[in-house]
Amino acid sequence: AGIDQIGNIKAGTIVIDSSNDVGTAVRAFRDGRIQYRVGSSNYVAKELKAKTTSFDGIETSNLVIDSSNDIGSVVHVFEDGRFQYRVGSSNYVTKNLSPQVSEYKGLKAGLIVVDPSDDVGKINFVFRDGRVSYKVGSSNYVSSQLSKEVDSHPTYQKGLIYATSSYAAGKAIRFFENEKVQLELLGGGTAVGKELFVAVNEVAGYKPELVI
Repeated sequence: AGIDQIGNIKAGTIVIDSSNDVGTAVRAFRDGRIQYRVGSSNYVAKELKAKTTSFDGIETSNLVIDSSNDIGSVVHVFEDGRFQYRVGSSNYVTKNLSPQVSEYKGLKAGLIVVDPSDDVGKINFVFRDGRVSYKVGSSNYVSSQLSKEVDSHPTYQKGLIYATSSYAAGKAIRFFENEKVQLELLGGGTAVGKELFVAVNEVAGYKPELVI
């Protein structure tokens, strides 16, 4: 015989089973089993968990990042800490998600950053575990090792000409918290360096002639 409810599950409750399939409860039985529908198929099981409003601060529709650095949106939150989330047009289930936050250690959306490969980009999203989605050119990347732009540098000055260790010379246009500097190269393009040299117009007593 059927009963109205088992635990948090009653007819119409969104549930998840032991295979991570998400469905809707149809009816509950006195022996603890529940009939539920996944798509167009009906099943009966005891090991079901009900949808809830939030778990560990993560709620439906939150932007999240998974263990593969894929970014998606939460579809359902379940009482045992599993989440169904959507990346593109596909749904997945996991317990291991980190939600978007407004700021993490001074990093927030819109800031200019430099990554460990010396690529300069702009932050898209920041997540609770310190991972950051950022854009370089037209491509998006994820890293937890970014340094944000700052106004000044303890050694160098904006607007002056410096050279990198590979002899690329340019004007200092950006400074970063990790003391790296972005140069606008005299020959076009940009470069990032940390150990820079002041560009001089006199070497070993030789001065280039002034051309008028």
